[in-house]
Amino acid sequence: MTFLAPWIAWAAVASIVIPIAIHLLMRRRRQPVAWAAMELLQRAVRRSAKRSRLEQLLLLAARCFLVAAAGLAVAGPMMVQASGVGGQRPRDLIIVVDQGIASAARVDAGSMSLLSRSIEVAVREVDALKAGDRAAVIVMAGEDSELPVVWPPSHDHRSVRSLLSSMESVDLGSRSRAAVALAGTLLDKAQLDATNQPGIPDVIMLSGWTEGSLEATGDADTADAARALRAIGDMGGQIRCLAAWNPTTPQKGSNTWAKPTTVERQGPQASGEAVALRVEAERRGELNPITLSASIHVLGRNTSQGVALKFAEGEVQAGSPVSVMPPSAGSAEVGIRLTLPPDAQPADNDAFSVQAMESQLTVLLVDRQRFEDGAIESTPPAVWVTRALDPQDTRAVEVRRIDPTTIESGPTPVADAIFVLQPDLVSAGGWDRLATAMRAGSTIVVTPPTNGRLDGWPGLAERSLRAGLLDGTAQAPPESFDPPRQLDDTQPESAMLRLLSTELGDLASPIEVSTIMPMIVPEGADVVLRLAGGKPFLVTAQPDGSRGHVAILGVPMSMAWSNLPAKPLMVPLLQELVRHAVASRAAGRHLSLGTQPLREISWDGTRRIRWAVGRGEGSPPREWMVVEGDGSIPGGIREAGLYEMANGSGEPTGLVAVNVDPRRTSNEPTGSDRIPQALFGTVGASAAVGVIQDAATRTPLQVVAGGDAGTTATISPTDSASWSWMFLVVAIGLWILEGVIARIASHAGILLPVTGGTTR
Repeated sequence: MTFLAPWIAWAAVASIVIPIAIHLLMRRRRQPVAWAAMELLQRAVRRSAKRSRLEQLLLLAARCFLVAAAGLAVAGPMMVQASGVGGQRPRDLIIVVDQGIASAARVDAGSMSLLSRSIEVAVREVDALKAGDRAAVIVMAGEDSELPVVWPPSHDHRSVRSLLSSMESVDLGSRSRAAVALAGTLLDKAQLDATNQPGIPDVIMLSGWTEGSLEATGDADTADAARALRAIGDMGGQIRCLAAWNPTTPQKGSNTWAKPTTVERQGPQASGEAVALRVEAERRGELNPITLSASIHVLGRNTSQGVALKFAEGEVQAGSPVSVMPPSAGSAEVGIRLTLPPDAQPADNDAFSVQAMESQLTVLLVDRQRFEDGAIESTPPAVWVTRALDPQDTRAVEVRRIDPTTIESGPTPVADAIFVLQPDLVSAGGWDRLATAMRAGSTIVVTPPTNGRLDGWPGLAERSLRAGLLDGTAQAPPESFDPPRQLDDTQPESAMLRLLSTELGDLASPIEVSTIMPMIVPEGADVVLRLAGGKPFLVTAQPDGSRGHVAILGVPMSMAWSNLPAKPLMVPLLQELVRHAVASRAAGRHLSLGTQPLREISWDGTRRIRWAVGRGEGSPPREWMVVEGDGSIPGGIREAGLYEMANGSGEPTGLVAVNVDPRRTSNEPTGSDRIPQALFGTVGASAAVGVIQDAATRTPLQVVAGGDAGTTATISPTDSASWSWMFLVVAIGLWILEGVIARIASHAGILLPVTGGTTR
């Protein structure tokens, strides 16, 4: 016999033993004291001593058994019997369920999700268990401590079925390898537990086995999964992979997912002016011509706006411009939700975005004040930049100048873009300040100084910015060209100059470069412009952990090295640099959910965050979550939507958009040959005992498998094999018996005769 809650049974035993032990110990310490009338009392006691002792013993026994029976009934006693013939070990069914975002996909575009199909199969497996068998549940999506939902394996089959039936998909990606590795680890620990009687492990993995449900390529965790595979085989068990639908067969219909809206024109936004957006969506599966009726919802407005997305035959992407009004004239930013009509994967039909409503762009020039003498060759770099950013003097861009030697002693610069025109005068502390501004979202544009000095400052800049674009050790001199070299006729595709792509060739052809600063192009950097021969002219990069970018221009803003300042390309190039800077700051407001909850948000002053808008209509905002001083969120963000942020006083600090990863929602088929490779790697998949099966038909698809952690659910003692009811009946009978014995032992209503013939 085992107990679902053995500690309650031990508590019942302790509640019997401890009072008796205290009574016996206290009894030994008593010192009898004789007094005059004691003889009369002793005579009366001796006449009824045997009867009283018997009554007291019966009453004590009844009360002890009553406490024991009640405690055992609550503890959930289970009579464990061998499942097999001749005392064979019972079966431990370990159900590993994929409840990640890919499991929300509909089977053949119907009403049943892949998770619902998996749960049906899991419930059938639980129903097939015998009285002595046990069941446990592990999920594939969540943090390590959240994967074991029911552990250790329980005899309470009814509660396991109930828990499975209430399971829902989450917005996190599946971690199938981590789940099977955890199952092997927990089973291995159970084998070493002397108080446990482990059964034969039967691990079933239930998933749709779509592209979205399988983890990214690579063998990072396959070694652990392969070890679990071998360990379970050594225990005499097996791993069975059951597919919620045949993973070799494409589903009917297409899966279209929404993309966060982008702004058609980055720059100043007049108060009350409509925001020009571009709405986009992509699809996979059947690529028939179709027009989708999407809707735009603006946070703070009660109405939605329709927009049509037209896909031609074979097209995988469609887009359309749309203008939306902000919720109020003074809005600093707009939260937007794009919703597509239902399809085969509803989890990615919504996309969320945040658009800042800036009335004026801010640009900071790190340069000393210089005086003009009227000659074009001696025009200061700050003047060239100011003229290019606002050639018609409309005040749309606020341009401020700061002396490079004062950056270290002043506050951290705050601007959309910071042009460092005299980098040789910036101290190490000044570069640290600029790096802080970059991490907060500013784009740092660095040009060589007009004096041509390249000694010292590249190393200081690289140490702070960590962009990898400058060689801070070699201190290579500028490279000269005679005759001057032109920009390449074919420039690389760059998101920064996307709006200039049709006319970039004509704008770039007049540019001549006689001297250039050497630059490095590390992996992940973006070459925006290059010279003929391939040398980079303008390179950008986003350092790790930074919301802003670094841009390195190979020539100073003067006519000494290049004629760029005096050519038509100068104006759109610098304006697009600033536009890109604004876009990069906005990108910091967009987060993506992967396989783990988002635990950190880098937004200065934010101390609280809460979910405001998600999928569906009419859901009110939820409770605030705490944001620690270092930006960490103890509870974590686990659901897509628009989130409101506030400081410690409750004042708003902005919005942030959280979206699902469309790679994790894919319902594309994988093919049964890829599943074992994804789970166990090349080596692990070759040791085979179990079978991947179609969950509906149980048809084998391919042989693939061989051979205190986290939060657990509380299982109530309601299984049909439970003996709780018997102990409860016994407790009730003992309660009645105790009342009868107590009544008799109290001698209630009996009057003893008193010498002299009177009764008092």
